[in-house]
Amino acid sequence: MYAFFILCTDDNGKYYNSQFRSTTIEAGFDGLTELTREGWKLRYIRCLDQDDCFGNWIDLPVEAFDERPMVAILQELQNEWTYLLSPSA
Repeated sequence: MYAFFILCTDDNGKYYNSQFRSTTIEAGFDGLTELTREGWKLRYIRCLDQDDCFGNWIDLPVEAFDERPMVAILQELQNEWTYLLSPSA
């Protein structure tokens, strides 16, 4: 489970703090992308892997969430590193 804590602004520049949870990081990224698609301006994003016993926070770059879905891009990246790490590579 992943927790996302965000600071965003609406069309009028009013700031909002919000949070949501996601079962996968990819679904969380899609949630952030959907917020930008709906017109919210992401100002700060922090992610926590709640299954990580160390409780490490990750600050995410807001520029990465630009209304384009990430699932296909992440899948392609995963395919590439899986191939590179395979014994036959």
